[in-house]
Amino acid sequence: MKKKPNKKLDNAKLAKGAAKIRKLRKEKNGKGKKAKKVTAPPLDPVVIPESTRDIKEILAERVTVLPGSIGLRIADNTPIEESLRVLDWTTTLASHVGFMIGDVLLFSDAKWGEMYKAAINQTGRAYSTLQKYKNVAHSIPPERRIAALTFSHHKEIVPLEEQKRWEVLKQLQDAADKGQLPTKDELRHKVQKLTPRKKKEPKRTTTGKVSKRKSKPEPPPYEPSAEEQAKLDSVEDKALELADAIKSGGVFKIAAELDNKEKRRWIAMFEPFVMFYNNLDRLTGY
Repeated sequence: MKKKPNKKLDNAKLAKGAAKIRKLRKEKNGKGKKAKKVTAPPLDPVVIPESTRDIKEILAERVTVLPGSIGLRIADNTPIEESLRVLDWTTTLASHVGFMIGDVLLFSDAKWGEMYKAAINQTGRAYSTLQKYKNVAHSIPPERRIAALTFSHHKEIVPLEEQKRWEVLKQLQDAADKGQLPTKDELRHKVQKLTPRKKKEPKRTTTGKVSKRKSKPEPPPYEPSAEEQAKLDSVEDKALELADAIKSGGVFKIAAELDNKEKRRWIAMFEPFVMFYNNLDRLTGY
């Protein structure tokens, strides 16, 4: 004889299941009860022995640069104090690699000139893309550079006149000594205030007979503000890098083999560039 289904028991199970689902949904949306954060116990201070060896000696003995410069291999017997020195060296290197590129270009240009530019182009690198590193390295020689500042910070003050540039660098060195270095955006704002604006030339007065038909004077060429020029420079740098990557990387041949869905995605990606070109071309006189 079959037992009659217990509707009350079934309804209770359904209600319990529904409540569980609602709870899970609330937790997913961030509305449920949040689990209490477990505070990790404070770590005991580590006693780090003083590192007295020269960093060059440490690097020569403890560090191997992997093929293709894709990383470093650290010797197993490296003590903690020297591992920290290597870490300082790598982070500083990353912050100033732009100067290193610029210094190589300055030396090579002085020694080989146009021959070096041609050699760079043969390697697949665009000299125009590397030019910004050379300009910053030339504008701020090694003895004026500040280790606590990144290459990007130094780049921000290049538009200043030479004497003003040295004054700002001295102020930045003082700030670094006090541990009060500005951010890159703060420094850019400061430079914009210090950058002199070119004065507009006064209108020329003419004497003699005046033609009945007056020709409209041509407006003076537009001079971007320091902030606007910084935006133009930033976009130009990225556009040159993109153009170089497209020309040298055979990207079109690869994209041409993609399916239509991927091709449409790439077309949509480049649409802003096409619109920019067409609109600017429409406003350009020839």
